[in-house]
Amino acid sequence: MGMDLSDPEILKLFFELKQHYLDGTSDMSPFTLRSRRKLGARIDAIIKEKIRTNFNQIKDPARPESHSFLSFMLQDTEKLTPHILDSTAIEVRMFLMAGHDTVAILLQWLFYELSRNPRVRALVAAELDEIFGPNTDPEAVREVLLSPSRDASLKRLTYTSAVIKEALRMWPPAATGRGVPRGGSFTIRLPDGQSLEVNDRINILVSHAIIHRNPNVWGETANDFIPERWLDGSEADIPAGAWRAFERGPRNCIGQELALIEAKVILACSIRHFRFTKVGLGQFRLEDGKPVVDAKGRYEVQSEIYTV
Repeated sequence: MGMDLSDPEILKLFFELKQHYLDGTSDMSPFTLRSRRKLGARIDAIIKEKIRTNFNQIKDPARPESHSFLSFMLQDTEKLTPHILDSTAIEVRMFLMAGHDTVAILLQWLFYELSRNPRVRALVAAELDEIFGPNTDPEAVREVLLSPSRDASLKRLTYTSAVIKEALRMWPPAATGRGVPRGGSFTIRLPDGQSLEVNDRINILVSHAIIHRNPNVWGETANDFIPERWLDGSEADIPAGAWRAFERGPRNCIGQELALIEAKVILACSIRHFRFTKVGLGQFRLEDGKPVVDAKGRYEVQSEIYTV
């Protein structure tokens, strides 16, 4: 991103603020609201100071050209006015929250599905071996990713990309909604082709989990983890709007490419070097100390971890 937001102080404050909402969502007392504002103000102050520092570095002609998202945001800015500083801080906070939470959720489900699907994991490992070599140490993979050929290497991860898209289909980490402002309205098209007018102050939730498992689109395998549905031109048969992990249209997720790159890089560095085993709810069923494979090639579980 062009600025170090791994500062322990920022992460600590974000965690505290997040816990504030998780632990007291319905608590609207003056004390709670004041605490939230105080935490938000401290985060804002640190981010703005980092933006000022990076702005000076970007404008320094002696420094090499930066290709960070922050440098593109500020490339035509001659003076960092309070208004520009405020709007930039808002964008940075959005990237920080969305880039950490949603990618973390995606990675959890990726590790789960790859640990439960030995066939898929073997194909991912084979692709990574071909591109990054047999050395699975994360430092060895990192060297390739830092080389001039890194972009070409990431583009060659076709099966890994399909695995990521399939995980996003089955376990979408976010949702979205549409709201009608006071005095307004909009029209939605129903499955039977009829139109329905939605009046003001109505909110409609778009449930990606239901859309992504619609048997009318995905068939009998709607609840199965099958990355191959995204390969060899099969994606062309999927209707527009049937997969919307990053939403669609002009308001889709601005960070979707960054999220996909992050997932590829983390899988490349970890999935061959470490073994992941589910514990607790949803752990695998064992016989003679070995996981039992079902008819679909997946490890059987003692109980379903999540039901859509």
